Amino acid sequence: MLEFYYPTTVLMLDDDLQFLENFNIKLSRKHKTQMTCKPNEAVKAILNSHHPSNNINNKKRHETISILIADYNMPETTGIEVCKKLKDSPCKKIILTGEGDLNIAINAFNAGLIDGYLLKGDPDLSNKILEMISTLQNKFFSYFSNKKNKHNETNIKSLLANQKFKNFFQSHIEQFKIKEFYLTETNNGYLLVDQNDQSTFLVITSRHQLAEYLDIASYTSNSRELLSGLQNKTKTPAILNNADLDIPASDWHKLLINIEPMNELPDYYFGTK
Repeated sequence: MLEFYYPTTVLMLDDDLQFLENFNIKLSRKHKTQMTCKPNEAVKAILNSHHPSNNINNKKRHETISILIADYNMPETTGIEVCKKLKDSPCKKIILTGEGDLNIAINAFNAGLIDGYLLKGDPDLSNKILEMISTLQNKFFSYFSNKKNKHNETNIKSLLANQKFKNFFQSHIEQFKIKEFYLTETNNGYLLVDQNDQSTFLVITSRHQLAEYLDIASYTSNSRELLSGLQNKTKTPAILNNADLDIPASDWHKLLINIEPMNELPDYYFGTK
């Protein structure tokens, strides 16, 4: 499961400007896109593209190029040759090819030079490429999620590989039309951004963590709401960033949110802020 995700840019490379413009109309309904007819421009743009980061304050994050869609047959070069120049780039690469060059694309895929290929003349090309873009963008972010904080394992980190949690999270994403999300600094939840650019936090905690909070709070806090909420597992302090970590337990009642159990993960609880 991903630690963060946000809309990125799809770069299309083809010497046929009319094809680019027509195809761009279809893709731009769901994705931020760029077009170019010049292979060198495509290579330069991708090599200069910022790597994604778990930082919502990065104003240029949506300009990151995560996908290259390149025509195989171009006057100056081939799409495969372009992809060879980008072999060390995490950008995912899709080749559009004709029947006659299909085996070349298959060999390039098997060699790891490209991440996907489609027949340019496929009547269902638009739907197939949208599906492939979605799959490859997830793989793109997965690469950077796996590199980030490998040794910082906490409760929510242990859940990221749990299929039941993945299903819960995906359902939440779809229900509230979330377009981007970021694991919090303390790994206790996600910052979510919906299609209207409204932000909320999805807070995740566990039975074990609530017991630890209760043990600490029972010695330092006089808040009945805090102590009762922790004991009954109906409330938790939302400790989501490094500043929250500096708040003493005696003031945890200021951070309280309501929580409820996850249906299929009874040892875990969630709430929103």
